[in-house]
Amino acid sequence: MAESDRYRHEIAGELDNLQGPADWLERGFSLTRYLRSSWPLIAALAGFLISRRRRPAEKGHSSFRKLRKLWSWWRRYQTLASLWRRFGA
Repeated sequence: MAESDRYRHEIAGELDNLQGPADWLERGFSLTRYLRSSWPLIAALAGFLISRRRRPAEKGHSSFRKLRKLWSWWRRYQTLASLWRRFGA
């Protein structure tokens, strides 16, 4: 009986030691699931940025023009994100 108790305590200690790696494994699976569902959007964006033609630097780039362009990209991102949420998952 004493030997059985000792084995039970030993197994309980081993299970406590396995809790950390099991948590990391669960986090890895969650990250994989998240990336698997969002990689098409990331790949499309990367392809768009790579294939975009470089424009020659223009004179007179005002801060207002840069701000307008940033706002335009932000609106595009919001549209794509809403479509992704609606049809992606």
